[in-house]
Amino acid sequence: MDKMKALVFKDVGKLVQEEIPVPKVKDPDDVLLKVKAAGICGTDVKILEGKHHFKPNTVLGHEFAARSSKWAHTSSMSRWATAWQLTTTSVVAFARSAGWA
Repeated sequence: MDKMKALVFKDVGKLVQEEIPVPKVKDPDDVLLKVKAAGICGTDVKILEGKHHFKPNTVLGHEFAARSSKWAHTSSMSRWATAWQLTTTSVVAFARSAGWA
């Protein structure tokens, strides 16, 4: 199973770098990104301080630069996802994570 590094929120004041499974591309508009650089923003700091409530084991980091790694190959793929395939590098200001509270 492929693994990736992630900063995982465990509790107020506790972030842990872990190796977690790489997400699978399942839905027609899914795109898997390989993150090259991530930023820590004010929201991340507030989560760590306990000012924003997040579930334990939430992967933080919603501002990042990434390259496309894999995308769904279906005839129902949206125009957005099809156009995105042609882009090699993107900057993402917000992405929803699996542990969103």
